[in-house]
Amino acid sequence: CLDQLVTHQLNNIEERAISTGVADMSALRSTLRNVFFVRERILNGQEDLLNEEYIRAGEVAAEIGAVEEGDAMEQWEKFCQMYTRYIRDNASFAHSAAMNQSPSSVVHLDTSE
Repeated sequence: CLDQLVTHQLNNIEERAISTGVADMSALRSTLRNVFFVRERILNGQEDLLNEEYIRAGEVAAEIGAVEEGDAMEQWEKFCQMYTRYIRDNASFAHSAAMNQSPSSVVHLDTSE
């Protein structure tokens, strides 16, 4: 089920970090760090789930010592909190809003890739 995708990604990230010592959270670039994934969560009324996923991702990042990923999750979480209402009203706003973030922000950098 798609609503469990991020949960499975986070579980795999944790398990891999424990078994190999590698703190690799790159799988989240296709979900929590992807403006189109975020947009779809919002358009489908899953803002609360999205918020919970960012919190959990931040916790996993802290547990495995992935400081930069934790910071990225925090930036994306703030972006979602700030723009959810606008994205819900106009889906195309998501990409524009992400690209209008500071050029050095994770949200902008992830979206421009």
